[in-house]
Amino acid sequence: MGKSHAVSAPFRLMGLRARLVRELADGERHTTSGLARGLSAPAAQVVCEIAELPALGLHVETPAQNNWQLSRPLDLLTAQTIRADLSSQVASRLDALTVTAVTQSTNDDLRTRAAPGPGRFAVALAEFQTAGRGRLGREWVSPFASGICLSISTALSSPLAQIGTLSLALGVAVHRGISALGVSGLKLKWPNDLMINDEKLGGLLVETDSSNKGAARVIVGLGVNVEPVQPAAGLQPAALRGRTSVPLGRSALAARLINSLADGLMKYMAEGFSAFSADWQQHDALDGRELTVQLGNAQLVGVARGINPAGELQLETAAGMRTVAAGEVSLGAL
Repeated sequence: MGKSHAVSAPFRLMGLRARLVRELADGERHTTSGLARGLSAPAAQVVCEIAELPALGLHVETPAQNNWQLSRPLDLLTAQTIRADLSSQVASRLDALTVTAVTQSTNDDLRTRAAPGPGRFAVALAEFQTAGRGRLGREWVSPFASGICLSISTALSSPLAQIGTLSLALGVAVHRGISALGVSGLKLKWPNDLMINDEKLGGLLVETDSSNKGAARVIVGLGVNVEPVQPAAGLQPAALRGRTSVPLGRSALAARLINSLADGLMKYMAEGFSAFSADWQQHDALDGRELTVQLGNAQLVGVARGINPAGELQLETAAGMRTVAAGEVSLGAL
């Protein structure tokens, strides 16, 4: 997701601040006195709390003295709506679903809980993460209520060594779910990004351990941009708003993504990557394009030639075909 601001310390949304966000979520103009009455709080305290909201990526405008208005209304997630929109198959396998306003990381939230058994799921969602992360330990920050930040946890019966293609398979599963909304031009960038016109729409992070009584515990984090956000480091991220064939609330979208991930996990457990490979190749954003792959302090430059059955990138270089299991990919020669 797009990184539009920095968070210097963990930020908790609770009490007065949480209620203030809900009051302002309609995107309408609110007076200081009106907010103070509605929140049963001193006006000076309300103003102090408003001053803290930019740490969440919320832009507060002052259209007139002592008037406050968010730059955009917020479509807040609700657990009840998400549960209602889940497929019956996924809902019957769901052990837990939580929605948090602010957390450090939804992946970490699930890691602190007991892992569901094979074929069972636990889901955590948040409006904002203070320590969200992507591949290679990168910070992953998205403004409050601007996208979907969710994680799903389960246990696989397969040994860890056999699930190296899981991230690719789930990328295909999410691609299928989003494409069904009428979104065109959606591609998959090896190994775990969703792209539209070479702009990043979202990404996956798969983390595993074998501490769950020998089974492979899997936590899958997914971030998808819904609202347009400010570009970071000169890169403009893509967003779903305006790209779907029908309007879709964030809770309904979250349910669709949970369905996609859960269905993908179940299909992967039953059939492996072979059930996803053809679709991945069809939607490969890199195939036939010149790339630079950063491997530690070394670089490989070549033309992408798809992936092999193990999910590794095939790169045609001047020295011949190379197989890349992990690395940072950039388009073109640096």
